[in-house]
Amino acid sequence: MAGTKGAGFLLFAVLFSTSALGAEEASTDAKEWVQGFARRGAKENPLPKELAKKIEEDYFKATNDPKMETKKPIVRQLLTVNTELTQEKLRALKGQTRIQTPPGGGTIDLADYVTPLKGAFRLKMMLEDEHHVAQNLSKVYFISESKKREIDHETYGAGCGKYMDVTSYFKKQMSSKGFDLYTAEQRYINVLRGTFILITYTPEALQLASVTFLDSRYPKWDCPQSEVL
Repeated sequence: MAGTKGAGFLLFAVLFSTSALGAEEASTDAKEWVQGFARRGAKENPLPKELAKKIEEDYFKATNDPKMETKKPIVRQLLTVNTELTQEKLRALKGQTRIQTPPGGGTIDLADYVTPLKGAFRLKMMLEDEHHVAQNLSKVYFISESKKREIDHETYGAGCGKYMDVTSYFKKQMSSKGFDLYTAEQRYINVLRGTFILITYTPEALQLASVTFLDSRYPKWDCPQSEVL
């Protein structure tokens, strides 16, 4: 099991910024949204033990009063994640899509929303608490569940058995238009295949959600179960 910081962050940024499209695409002004719902994850707790420990330690550092002699117990709350898949050209997606997770997150099968055609789309995630109030992110980790592969002399996928802190890059992209993703040779799979751990620190609670992305049409790019954290 490997955790990465600087190198992982740079790899993650490169994965989302590389690649270009060569196909002509038709414009779309679609205003209707496809409504999707994530299913509950297969794992009750997708966190590797090492990462779970780090999240708790970071929460204590961020919220505990140094004057207190004992640490207060952690109260955990579940967040809901709203994911938007959008496109400027009518090709990569079956339609502009909004997907909601159950409290605590879930699994999104991109086979339900992404076409096999060559194109581009964007992905954006937003958090809300149990009262449907928008929440600001404190930390984001990505657990890779995709094999590495070479496409046009570029490496896609972070590899098996790895997680990385992607907070800075994630926040930057979500504050703008979101991640740019490409369907040519299924590049988006090796970039997204895995689990995002989304975390918010508040004085009252450690709020979390996890969202796993996969595409059930292309299991050959998935990591073997023995190598998944």
